[in-house]
Formats: sequence, C-alpha cells, structure tokens
Amino acid sequence: MNYELFDHKKKGKKIYLVDMTKEATGYFSELAERGIEKTLRQGKRVGIILNKKWFSSWVLCQSCGYIPQCRQCDVSVAYHKLPQGDFIGLCHICKTQYDAFDACPQCKQPNAMKPYWLGIQKAGEMLRDMFGVSPLLLDSSKVNSFAKLKKLDLAAHQLIVGTELLTTPIKECDFDLLVYLDADVGLNIPDFAAVERNFRFLYDGLSRHTTKNFIVQSYNCDHYSVRSACALDLVRFKKNEDEFRCDHAYPPYGQICVLRYKHEVEERLHTQVSNLYKELLFLQEKYKMPDLEIYTTPPLVYRIYGKYRYHIILKGKNLRQFMEAVYTTLKLQKRWFKVDWDAMSLV
Repeated sequence: MNYELFDHKKKGKKIYLVDMTKEATGYFSELAERGIEKTLRQGKRVGIILNKKWFSSWVLCQSCGYIPQCRQCDVSVAYHKLPQGDFIGLCHICKTQYDAFDACPQCKQPNAMKPYWLGIQKAGEMLRDMFGVSPLLLDSSKVNSFAKLKKLDLAAHQLIVGTELLTTPIKECDFDLLVYLDADVGLNIPDFAAVERNFRFLYDGLSRHTTKNFIVQSYNCDHYSVRSACALDLVRFKKNEDEFRCDHAYPPYGQICVLRYKHEVEERLHTQVSNLYKELLFLQEKYKMPDLEIYTTPPLVYRIYGKYRYHIILKGKNLRQFMEAVYTTLKLQKRWFKVDWDAMSLV
C-alpha cells in the first residue's frame, strides 16, 4: 500500500497519508481518484485543497529548457487561463502581464513551451475531464469577504477546488471528502519558520472540518510537520519544533535580526552590503561576542519591482543590546537599511 491510515475514532475522522513517491502519476494518487469518484457518484461533496491559484507555476521549453522570467522580478512567469480560454503570463509579485508564447523566445522552437506544475485552474480541468463534473474554483482573487462567498451558492456545487481558503470550514458547505494535493509544498521554502507554516496549513484544515474522510498527498511523509498534522497531534509537533529551534538557536531560543537593503543598481547593492558587513564584524570583535552569527545572503526573491535585494542576518543571544549599539554607531537609518529587530522569518 502507498498510504498510511490515521484513524481518529473518537473524532470520527479517517486521514489517509499517501506517499506520492510511490505513485505512477504526478498529481492525483490512485487512492484519491478512487475516493473522489466514489464520493461524487454517491452525490456527495468533495473539496480539493491546492495552495496555487493559477493554471501552472511556470512554462518550460522542452527543446532548450528555457523558463521565462519576469523582467522586473526574479520569479518565473506563471500561466493563467482567461474565461474565454486564452492564456496569459503573469508575475505574481509585480502583476506584470505577458503574452503567451507561441514559440520559445530563446531557441525559437515552435510549440515547445509547455506548462508545468499544478494550479487550481489546471486541477479543475483535469478533474472535469476525469469525473465529468465542473468544479467551482475558489481563491483570494474571487473571494476576499464573506459577502462574496455567500453570492457563490456553494451548496449547489458538488466539487470545489480551492487554495488555503478551504482550510477554514464554510457554513452550509460540508465536505464528505477533503483532499490535500500537495501537503509539503511549504517545506520547500528556505526559512526556519516554513515548517510551522506548513504544519498550520495542514492541521487547521484537518482539525477544523467535520469531514469524516481526508486524503493527504505528500512527497515527504516522514517529516514531523506532515505526520504530526495527520495525527492531529499539536503537542508532538511543538516538541519536535522546539528541539529543532533549540538545536539551531532559532526563536525563542535565540534572537534574529535582519538588515535588509535594496537598490536598482546591483553593484551599488553589493558595495553597501559588503561595507556594512565588515563594520559589523569589527564591532563583533570589539564587543567580544564570538558566538554571534553574522552572514550575508540574498532573499528568496533576489529582485522585486526592478530593485535588487540583499540581507545581513545576525543571530544569537543578547542580540538586542548589540544591535542597539550598531544602530547608533553605524547610522543604519541614514544608510537606508531596513531593520527587522525581532525577525520571525527570513523570507
């Protein structure tokens, strides 16, 4: 079997954790397909949770491997499908729109650009083709208030596909089966807070909904974030998370300060960050704080709105006292560095 059952008899819930590394298909497991088909055939309601609201996360040239990126931001251009069926490219940071590519901009190969990774628009099309039911798609661009939610008449829809919005129960719209298509998507973010966010994404939906049957698809079934959520065990998660944060001196067992700098000229950016970094190392030695960690790193997205960004990370105990001296001595405000004194994330 490619799945493990977490049977919560007292709560009347069964949570099936599917190991997607052992599945032949890339999007819907065999268990999910059977469960969705059976539930729809019985006239019951199915909810699909997928925290990506577009059609595909990127497009890739199958000839040369080129992936179009936004001209203003260092992110791949996501594809959206318009109501009339046309595709547009869109940067989800600066909202710049791009025409769909008929040919690869790099190698000029015709019909080589193919969409990759699943968004709720593509998931909706696949579900309609597989089960003959047109799903209702829910994301923040359509629903950002309860008033708009009520206008959709959710009770009339047997199949609903949504983003993180669906982790919160909707009045008069109970699900008989709830499926998480990508339960470990948050774990791919290089941030110490990513594990907790991923756990909450799963745990909130699994614990709040009165649904009897859940299917959770994951490529990382052994991770404590995924397993603790499926076990509905908040205590176990907190224990594992505390051990991780304690071992690496992350909050609350250590303090983190992030100095953020951005500039439209990349060379100027690196010069400013490098100069401040050297001055920080000098002050670290002066104040005799050898256990303090100081390093530079680009953020998850290096360029946004045409401006390059870089971070200086400081981590350790008693960091506040050191940073107060740094802020005054090095005149950070006049040097256009933004200071996150008690950073709870590195993204």
